[in-house]
Order: sequence, then structure tokens, then C-alpha cells
Amino acid sequence: MRRGFARTLRVHFHPAEAVRAARALKTTIAELLAAERERWPLFLPVGVGAGIAGYFALPREPSPFLGAAAALAARLVPSRPKLVRTRHISTPLNRNVMTRFLYRRLLDMVIVTGGELTRRALIERDGLE
Repeated sequence: MRRGFARTLRVHFHPAEAVRAARALKTTIAELLAAERERWPLFLPVGVGAGIAGYFALPREPSPFLGAAAALAARLVPSRPKLVRTRHISTPLNRNVMTRFLYRRLLDMVIVTGGELTRRALIERDGLE
């Protein structure tokens, strides 16, 4: 950063004004959302589509720890949603601590689409019920 630019920022940037502006913006957004409350369900497809577009815009597959972090965050919400994970492949689960924690403690249900043998293997080998 150039020194002159930083000096300009210091002169024209007042934290109290920034806080007031942020509060005013928050209030305005809250009022707009409250006015559109009955239309919120109409935005569900938009949100799903934005999530799908965001996923395909990623440069690489997300880390498995991201799913575990999201599941843990969902567990901390007071009105906790049910956490369901689908398992489409028949390879064994990793035996690391994070995978065991995710499948045995965080998830409410695991849906297996690989057939009865895959389901039995997950129950017998990996301790899922």
C-alpha cells in the first residue's frame, strides 16, 4: 500500500461513522426482509440454485472436513435440523477420528444407495446402525 493512500484513509476514515453506517445498513436489510416475509419460500429455489452454482464454480472438490464442520455447526443451533448423509459408494469408511465422529455422533441418519451388501458392510465393519 502506498504511504499517501494510507494517510488519506486515516484522515477520512472515522470508526464511529463506519459503525453508524453498518448499523443503519443492518436495520435497512432487516426491514426489507421483514416486509418480504411471506415471500421467503419463493426464494428457496433461488438459494438451492445459488448453492449448486457455487459448488460447480469451485476450483476443486471441497475438503471432507468442511462437511464435518457444517454438521458440527448445525448441532450447535438451538432449533437443530436433522442431519442426513447419503452414501453412494461402497468403499469402506476411513478409520480416522474425524470420520468416526461424523458418522457416529453428528449424523442422525445415513442413507445408503449402494445396495444391501454396502449397507451390511457399513453396519458390521464401521459400526453404523
